[in-house]
This record gives sequence, structure tokens and C-alpha cells, in this order.
Amino acid sequence: MLDLPKSCIKLRKNTSPWATNSEKLRIRVSSKKIAEKVGLLLKKELRSNEVKSFLRGLFDAEGSVDIKGYIEFKQVASTEGKALVTKVHNCLTALNISCTNPKMKKDTLKKDFYFYVKDLEDYRRAINFDDEDKQEKLNFVIDVYKKRRKPSEEELFLILRKKPAKILDIMLEVACPYYNVRHVLYRMIKEGKITCIKSGNQNTYLITRQTRYP
Repeated sequence: MLDLPKSCIKLRKNTSPWATNSEKLRIRVSSKKIAEKVGLLLKKELRSNEVKSFLRGLFDAEGSVDIKGYIEFKQVASTEGKALVTKVHNCLTALNISCTNPKMKKDTLKKDFYFYVKDLEDYRRAINFDDEDKQEKLNFVIDVYKKRRKPSEEELFLILRKKPAKILDIMLEVACPYYNVRHVLYRMIKEGKITCIKSGNQNTYLITRQTRYP
């Protein structure tokens, strides 16, 4: 329908902690004109009324809400990617939105230049997302981190007794922050009450046969 060459369309597995079992469709558009426009934008001094729209559009496309309680913004560690990350970081800092310092992230496949947005409520108030899916994720993360509640072993057992679950599934059930849930899960693993099966970037937790709860 779009008359795109096959080289521009690539299916990839969804490795996000928010993942469903469906695959994502990545459409890559190569355009010298678009690249030149982005290059000019990086050199341009944005007016105050342009900054928030500029940031919202970039985070809709390139930002990701992490269940660990932050938003990540990253680009491939090229000269242009580093310039864009630095520009975005400076814009957020000017808006008094707390972020980590930009730095390099290395994995087995590529290098990225990235930073984390730490103050999610300030980000939501000043920028937010137009993407409804990312809005929903952001609201959920802010809500559970406000509560700072730690789940009990009994709560986690009741969830895992129904079926094995990933940490996000558990967070959605108990409305507790990632690190609080993980702390209790790790203790239960250490005590032999549950076990963990690793699959790619995600872990699935399940009850061991000998575990008995009232």
C-alpha cells in the first residue's frame, strides 16, 4: 500500500518489560532531506514556545518509560546522535526537569548515548506524551512510586499460585514499585519458595513444588 521497498520494513521481537507476545513492525525511512532538517534544528536556538513541542515529539518517538521508575532517551552514539541527546538534555535542564548526565551505553550489538529523566511528575507537568500508550505507562509508574508500598510474600504467592508471572504482571496486580517487588521476589527465591526462568531480557517467576502457604 505504501510502496516501500522490503529493505525499509523489518519485523523485530518485542523485548520491552511492557511487552505483549505480539511483534512490532519497524518502518525505517531513509531521507537525506529529513536528515538535513534535523541537523539544522540541532543548530537552531528554539523559542520558548517551541521547546515543549519539540521535546514532546521526540519523546513520543524516541523516549521510553521504564518500569524501574524513569524515562530513557537514547540515540545511536554517532556525532549526530550525541548532539541530539545533548540538545534534549539541555532543554530539559532549562525547564528544571531533573535528569542524569548523558553517557555511553554499550551492549553486544551497538553503542548508545543516553540519559534518564528522573523527575517524572515534573516531566508530565511540563512535557508529557501525545502517545496515549506512553501516557498510560507514565501515569502508572508515577502512581506506584508515590505509594512506595512493599508487597507481602502472601500477596505474591496468591498471584503466582494462579500462574507464573513476569515482574510487570505482579506490579500491575499489587501496585508496588519495581524495586520493592523485586526485593521480595529475590528473598523468596533465596528461601527456595519460588524460582525464576530467564527468557531474553525478561524473567518469569513461579512457585516451587514444595512451597506451601496457608
